[in-house]
Amino acid sequence: MQGWLAAAEGDVAQALAALGPLLYTARDGRNWWPWWPGWMPMFVRMALAGGDARFAEEVAAIAGEGAARNPGVTTFEGLALHTRGLVHRDRQLLQKAADVLKAVPRPTARAAVADDLGRALLAEGHREEGIAHLDRAWQLYHDIGIRTSMLSVQEVLRGAGVRRVQWATGAARPASGWQALTRAELAVTRLIGSGLTNRAVADDLGLSPNTIGTHVRSIFAKLGIHSRVQLANALHRHDAELSGQSPRELRAEPTALGSDGAFAEFVDVGGASTSGRIQGGKTNRR
Repeated sequence: MQGWLAAAEGDVAQALAALGPLLYTARDGRNWWPWWPGWMPMFVRMALAGGDARFAEEVAAIAGEGAARNPGVTTFEGLALHTRGLVHRDRQLLQKAADVLKAVPRPTARAAVADDLGRALLAEGHREEGIAHLDRAWQLYHDIGIRTSMLSVQEVLRGAGVRRVQWATGAARPASGWQALTRAELAVTRLIGSGLTNRAVADDLGLSPNTIGTHVRSIFAKLGIHSRVQLANALHRHDAELSGQSPRELRAEPTALGSDGAFAEFVDVGGASTSGRIQGGKTNRR
């Protein structure tokens, strides 16, 4: 959690320092989270932003090993290509990743690779093609509620001289539903949904219990719920929708941090999601 909070505050160096020890011991331990595909592009982006080539290369290596351990699993194959494309700044690899992931029912994965590919195409002077991919990324981010990434894409498109009518309605935060939650509320939702008390969440986030209570009341009002049990159930259904699974399938997954889509909003980067129970980098489903 410290790594995510540091990233949310813009302290990339601290985020990498907190996440590094867990990443570099992934092959020797049984902790599932470094293998979780949804976080890999985010980790690479953070590493590149912080100038940490070793961290970025290690993420790409783990993604590649995850694909090798799960042959034929399209999501793992696409994310391995995606992370390698980011690390090597290779537009052709990003294009291959987009081609692979276009058939995957994981909108966050498709949005993230469309975003990165669009930016790469613009940087190389392929304006129309780049804009088309960024438009696709914007729509996917909008549909799944990753508002910060959506606004980031808008800024890139504005820099390319593009304006879209739908931005006027898409930019405003709605009054209710998951897209109405702020980044702070999303963070609190994840922790409360995992079973923590208000005081435990306050300790984890470095806030007062009264502030957490205020967040919880706002979350309940925006989601139209009245109890922590309802919040946990709503969060579970929301995660299932993002990952393309049924709630019954998703129940077997680790849920301490929940789906990457909401945390992508929290740390201001796009993400990708996958289904399947991951144990030591292996999954038993597509």
